[in-house]
Amino acid sequence: WLAIDGTDATNVWATGVAPSGAPSVAQRDVSYVWVERATAGLDDPAALTAVWTDKSTGRPWAANEVGRVFRFDSAAGTWVEPVAGPPAAGARLLALAARSEDELWVVGEAGTARVWDGIAWRSPDLPAAMPDLTDLVAPVGAPTWIVGRDAVSLSYADARSVAERHSLPPGFDALGIDVDRLRVPWAVGGRAGAGVLARWSGAEWLDEPVPIPGGRLVALWANPTDGAL
Repeated sequence: WLAIDGTDATNVWATGVAPSGAPSVAQRDVSYVWVERATAGLDDPAALTAVWTDKSTGRPWAANEVGRVFRFDSAAGTWVEPVAGPPAAGARLLALAARSEDELWVVGEAGTARVWDGIAWRSPDLPAAMPDLTDLVAPVGAPTWIVGRDAVSLSYADARSVAERHSLPPGFDALGIDVDRLRVPWAVGGRAGAGVLARWSGAEWLDEPVPIPGGRLVALWANPTDGAL
């Protein structure tokens, strides 16, 4: 499994790749049991590298490693693309996040970033020559943040705003980002093989102590109830 997201304990979706190389999907439902779900419509023999679940409808969206994004049609039991044509053909997509199904962001390798506005995919404002963009968070009522390799960090007031660049501490290769209950962004990643953690102060990113020293930190989740990371 490569990605996980959900609305609550009774609706959690995981995506990844089966041993055969085909995409794989599972859901933890009201029975609190993980069940494999349909992959009809996922016609690429490609891993599903990211998933996001709409908190109002419970519907999952998934992105794959060849630049396509799908949403699940529960009535038909199949995955469909919101519009003909992939948002980033050939690109390995790494993360999905959204405020709603009318403002869904996807990022990936080689500086790939796209936004779904409910009608079409488009490219947001991006500085030139971006490295791999590895994760993002799009909280309601707060800026969208994107992080990536080479200490890259970008924030957007909304989907049509100009990107604001706020570099992470030197040597910080970011692999994950989330916001705590106060909407403060935190990022994790690696520096020279070691795990690193940073917090946005409101003016700059600051290194924070890593609770468990070791290898790179590859993902981050902030509990929305108590703010624990």
